[in-house]
Amino acid sequence: MAGFRLRRRWLAAAGAAVLAALLAWPLGAGWAGTAVAALAGATAVTAGVATVELRRLRARTAATERRLGELQARIEVVSRTAAAQAQAAWEYPELDVAGEPDSFVLYRIIGNDLPPRHHVRQTLANLRFILAHEPRLPNCQKRWVLNRIVSPQVEQQVIDLLTEYEMPYLRIPFDMDEYRRIGWRFDGFPVPGFTYRPEFLTYSPLQREWALDHVYHDKNLYVMNNNGARNAALEQGRTLAKWVLPWDGNCFVTEQAWAQIVAAVTARPYLKYFTVPMARVVDNEVLLRPDPELDCSEEPQLLFRRDAKERFDPNARYGRCPKVELFWRLGITGKWDNWCRGPWDPPRAGLSIEAGQVGEAGWVARLSSGEPAAERDYRDRAARRSQAIRARIDQIDGQIAAATFRPSDPFTLDLDALEQQRQSPEPGPRRVVSELLETAERSRDPVVAALAGVVTRERQWFERGAAALRERYRGSPRGGRQPALPFLLDAAMLFAKPPSVLDYDDMKQWCAWLRARRAWLQESAEGAARRAALDHRGTWYDVELAAIAAYFADLPGLLAVLRRAHERVRQQFGVDGVPAPVEVGNLLGWVLLARWAERAGQDLWSPLGKPLAAATGDPEQRAVLAHLAAGAVPGLLAALDPAHRDPYQLRQVFDDPVGIRPFWSLGLRPAPGAAPAAG
Repeated sequence: MAGFRLRRRWLAAAGAAVLAALLAWPLGAGWAGTAVAALAGATAVTAGVATVELRRLRARTAATERRLGELQARIEVVSRTAAAQAQAAWEYPELDVAGEPDSFVLYRIIGNDLPPRHHVRQTLANLRFILAHEPRLPNCQKRWVLNRIVSPQVEQQVIDLLTEYEMPYLRIPFDMDEYRRIGWRFDGFPVPGFTYRPEFLTYSPLQREWALDHVYHDKNLYVMNNNGARNAALEQGRTLAKWVLPWDGNCFVTEQAWAQIVAAVTARPYLKYFTVPMARVVDNEVLLRPDPELDCSEEPQLLFRRDAKERFDPNARYGRCPKVELFWRLGITGKWDNWCRGPWDPPRAGLSIEAGQVGEAGWVARLSSGEPAAERDYRDRAARRSQAIRARIDQIDGQIAAATFRPSDPFTLDLDALEQQRQSPEPGPRRVVSELLETAERSRDPVVAALAGVVTRERQWFERGAAALRERYRGSPRGGRQPALPFLLDAAMLFAKPPSVLDYDDMKQWCAWLRARRAWLQESAEGAARRAALDHRGTWYDVELAAIAAYFADLPGLLAVLRRAHERVRQQFGVDGVPAPVEVGNLLGWVLLARWAERAGQDLWSPLGKPLAAATGDPEQRAVLAHLAAGAVPGLLAALDPAHRDPYQLRQVFDDPVGIRPFWSLGLRPAPGAAPAAG
């Protein structure tokens, strides 16, 4: 049937192509070419249709296989449960734990608020409610886990509250240095560079959300630390009590609910695990009523006997069934059986040796998140959670970037180094400065004029450069490559420094041109093609967007480009950074991206070391590339021809499309440990 549908669609497309050719016939002898082009277009469309249909067929086949596997698993669970529980009941009296009193320790794990999934202050509000209103629970210690709370102020407020109520807590700190070392996850996708290629858009919006969640996987594991905190509570708790409850921070236990939990557990102490059904509440005050009527059909909490062998999977991230993953291994069936079946979710583990040794005990309430709509609709809740996790991680990356990013400084030249060169008596810098001033006399390049203004401190050069810049932004922002844009932005930054030669209208028009350029890059068909390109075109697309974002001090925009750059560098050069020879023009773009990443507290230099050493193309341009990257990648200068090791002896001005700033040696950050070139 699927094959018939594909043939029918191809015939329809081919028929449309022939009709187009016939209509074109009277227009001249080019009708045959028109027909061929139309047929080629039909073939391309059909190939796309075939790809989507094939994916759907594979998905349906996989879904059928999963359902068969789930049916077999359920049969196995049912057959195993009775035998497992009977065996556990028979063995229990001989265990050491059987002679222990039924003591309990309840942990609540407090993490980071995640708006829009949670209200901004829900953690503190719910903690106050629990401490003020939850009754004493007989034979139960109450403890808390402070789980990598990012804000020191919020963490201190939580500690102060717990201290006020004399509540013990286990602190798992958030370590910014440790977090910095964690990267993105791009493996597991169908093709390298997946999130910016056309294939990505053939997936549904929900699947694309799952793909982005996968990219954030390792950062999510560290920041959220969902199962890591649960396991930490389990490890400590099993030394304190017979029964351990490693629960979410918003769980609230009424006196009635606790009595039911204890009764169920003590009635069947031979079982190692108990599920505790959970009810979500929209209004916390309802729990203060004597007999609240609640729907306890939500994903339950788990209770462990201290000798239980299973633990939560530390590689199951928040938002993708971290607790439910253990349900599957223990054979706990429910509405979650088909959750987390996305293309990038890992295969499920088999049943645990302790599967079936599970009972059910009482109930627990989950306090309001402060977002009523999310409490009522699980789809809305899941979407908000996914967005909130990524937003929190982006916020942390933004904090890291803000600590080192200086938007007022030029991005492609070091003003301190330029000042030293301006005052240097050495012949090399003096010769290049002299060449700069000679060039500035006849050039209309704003960058050359800006450099001349800096080295001479004469306003006339800034005014000439500003006039040339006005000519640039009066042109169309659409189409064409703009490899000189990063250098123009530096020139504009220098022109705007007091006493500015750009007035309010100048800056308004210049910024409007940049915004229009960014919109064209992000929204046009040509821009989309450049973004998806797998070669230098994709690199320079990211260079332009990064330059504009950096100029506007738009850290979220810059970080989004850099995330794609981390994916692109793997796509172009491989995981190990061992490429085929790489064209120098592409690598010049990568050096600029690596500089922006460095300013944002990220490392793009590491995967570029081998590609930079493998550069091909014009020898002089390769030498310039080595000098531009030498401050971050050791060994590049030593590999150069000795005649190319002095930057002042090399060519200073290249053609505009190359992507080398005019008089690139001026303002060049020196390599660590390198002696100044004598020229």
